[in-house]
Amino acid sequence: MKIVSSLLLATALALSVVPALAQEESTVNDRNIYVFSNGKMHRMKASDAQHAMIMQKFRQMPPGTMIYYSGGAFYMGEDSMMPSGKMMSTEFFGRDFGFAPPR
Repeated sequence: MKIVSSLLLATALALSVVPALAQEESTVNDRNIYVFSNGKMHRMKASDAQHAMIMQKFRQMPPGTMIYYSGGAFYMGEDSMMPSGKMMSTEFFGRDFGFAPPR
């Protein structure tokens, strides 16, 4: 009986941790507008009209786009293969995100 209760406890703990981990990697919300100014991020929910305008005027960021903030400015770069043979994101984060190098 002790084994069963230990397994139930372990399962409950694992299930409570999974949403927290998923939330950490997905901090942006669908149909939100984000603007960065003076080191701060502002956001608001896009209306249907704003969404239509955004879809006409904005470009999709390619997979592997990285954003870096330093000295009051934002920098954008695409993931790329490093001389070590690893992707830049793997070098930075210590794990593979599955981005393929550009051909």
